[in-house]
Amino acid sequence: MKKLLAASLLSLVPFATTAGAAVLTATNSDYGVFDASSGTREVTLGAGTIQDVNITINFAKCDGGAATQQGCSAGGTPYFNEIVFSLTSPDGTTVNLITADLFQTGSTGDVFTITFDDQAANLLGSLPMSGDYQPAGSLSAFGGENALGTWSLYVADTVGADALTFFSYTLEVSVREGNTTVPEPASLGLLGAGLAGLGLAARRRRK
Repeated sequence: MKKLLAASLLSLVPFATTAGAAVLTATNSDYGVFDASSGTREVTLGAGTIQDVNITINFAKCDGGAATQQGCSAGGTPYFNEIVFSLTSPDGTTVNLITADLFQTGSTGDVFTITFDDQAANLLGSLPMSGDYQPAGSLSAFGGENALGTWSLYVADTVGADALTFFSYTLEVSVREGNTTVPEPASLGLLGAGLAGLGLAARRRRK
């Protein structure tokens, strides 16, 4: 009888759902040169509810032609204001990372590795520099979406003559994934009290 009552009590206990955390990453290293042109670079991620998004882009901007990983072949005046990057999620949300005319022109070109992170301490300045920076838009716009599917990085150079060279990007998405059903703490207390009551009633009957 006690076992039946205990099972009945347990069936009445509400259960809570908790989710595990994971970080999904993917890299696209499809080299490309953009000069008064644009294109996209895509990666695919697995499922999970998005909590945070960071993206690291490796690129170069030179006066004249394309760059190598070692840098620009000549000096000159690269027009950094022609650089455009934006990221689009599988759900179709687009966040601007670098917008046209955000930067000014520079006295020399270089290779840059920039990590875009809403929590970064630095804001993008008048010239590109390698490091961690807050994007032009807000990556938090992706929050709550499902990471599953194809993510697309839009790459553009708005005016000819100073090519934008794309080397690679890495997307890092923190997600909630999986479900584990566990009793809520308050409900466990109620269950314990009920079982204690059953034990007390049984002792009284034996007396």
